[in-house]
Parts: sequence; C-alpha cells; structure tokens
Amino acid sequence: RGPRACRAVDATVCLAAGQQEIAYALCVAAECWFTRKVTPEGTKGRPPLAPVLGACGATVAGAALIMSATEVGSRAGLVVSLLSVGGLGAYYVKRFTETEHDPLEWPGPKAWPGFGIFASWMAFLASTQAFSALQAPY
Repeated sequence: RGPRACRAVDATVCLAAGQQEIAYALCVAAECWFTRKVTPEGTKGRPPLAPVLGACGATVAGAALIMSATEVGSRAGLVVSLLSVGGLGAYYVKRFTETEHDPLEWPGPKAWPGFGIFASWMAFLASTQAFSALQAPY
C-alpha cells in the first residue's frame, strides 16, 4: 500500500467549526422565534420565519459537511456555511436599519438585530479560520 491521503482539515478543527456554526444557527432560529412572538405583525424589523429558518437549515447542513472531515465535504460545508452565515449577517444589517429606534425601551428594539450582526461576524470568522486551516494545514 502507498501513503494515505490526509484529511482536508484536522478533525478537531472540523469539530470546532461545525459546533460553532450549529450553535450560531440555533441562536438565530431562537431569536427569530422569540422576536416574532413578542413583536406585533406589521412592525418594521419583525423577522420572516421561512427565509431565516431556511438559512439556519443551510448553516446546519454546512456544519454537518464540515464535521465529515473529508476533503470534499469539509470544503463544501465551509462554502455553504460562509454563504448562509453571510446571508444571515446581511439580513441582520437590513433588519437593524429598518427597525425604528425607541428611546423609551431598554435595551431597545435594535438590540437583537445588533447582536445578530455581531454573532454573524463571529460565525463568519469561524468558517474563514477553518477554511484557511483547510487551505494550509501546517
């Protein structure tokens, strides 16, 4: 037998990146459900359920591919995660700008979308860091 091909990414990197993406998707889905529950219909910045949950599902699917620790699966999963997390991040920016400021409410209606922007950035960085480890595993 000849030498075996190495994995695309160290299994610990795959596990860490996959877990972070799943945690992000669960937080986004929970925030969407909670915000929809407490925000009256027709209010600016109220999240739509289907597109957000669809992007969360794509993020979880990408995480499953990342955790496969195979050359093709890990790369495909990171691309899917980068796209879905980037889309959710853009959605949070849109929601942040659409939501009206209420100075009498603390922390204010922009708090959740603002935190969503931050969380999206962190999830995006987790995927890019794992992708760089995939490209140069040394």
